Amino acid sequence: RDEQRVLEDLYRRLGPRMAEHLPLCHGQVQTDLGPGLALDLYRDPDGRISRNLRDLILAGHELESFRPAFDRFARFLLDNDVLTRALLDHNLVVQAKGRDTWHMYLIDGVGDRAWLPLSRWVKLFGRITIGRRTAEAWPRFMKTVREHRADALAENAAAQ
Repeated sequence: RDEQRVLEDLYRRLGPRMAEHLPLCHGQVQTDLGPGLALDLYRDPDGRISRNLRDLILAGHELESFRPAFDRFARFLLDNDVLTRALLDHNLVVQAKGRDTWHMYLIDGVGDRAWLPLSRWVKLFGRITIGRRTAEAWPRFMKTVREHRADALAENAAAQ
């Protein structure tokens, strides 16, 4: 419910520009797991559903190939004062746009859950928080790559 409110507030503030990097919220729907939000679904040019950053990394894509898309995404957050929780690789959908060209969307984790939401109330604090969240994200993604490579090396060693 909180995420729906945040997305609706962002749409009122940003209008259609919001869809550049965030899903539009189409309200609540009933699912077999209970109520859920109906959000935009992103597809690659071949019609397949776009995958999250973690899945693409684990499938062998080079993390650096996503850096330009991440930098554009981070700039959007900062330029539009969009607060997020920690940016996690499974909450970022990466849409293929062509040969080695990607576009990034945050599908979960918008808003600020702080008990005392100074980042929402004071624009300067909000910009500092956004900068910190985006700066912390890339090293976290690199850690995922390192862990995946270590797991793959361990599997190879065990197989020999």
